[in-house]
Parts: sequence; structure tokens; C-alpha cells
Amino acid sequence: MKGLFPVRLNLLKNLHVYFLIFTLALMHFNTLFKGLSD
Repeated sequence: MKGLFPVRLNLLKNLHVYFLIFTLALMHFNTLFKGLSD
């Protein structure tokens, strides 16, 4: 039980990083599509 906790904590940290990258990519694609439609 003690060894399982740090792994779960590390997974949460990675998830936060992936979410940040996903949000940045989404914003980038949004500006890209706006530029194409104009």
C-alpha cells in the first residue's frame, strides 16, 4: 500500500502535464482554423 501511493502521485503529475499540452495544442489549432476561415 505504501509503495503504490507514489506511483499514483506520479501518474497525477503526468496527467497534469498531458492536460497542459492538450490545452495548448487545442488553442493552437483554434487559431489555425480561425486563420484559415478568414
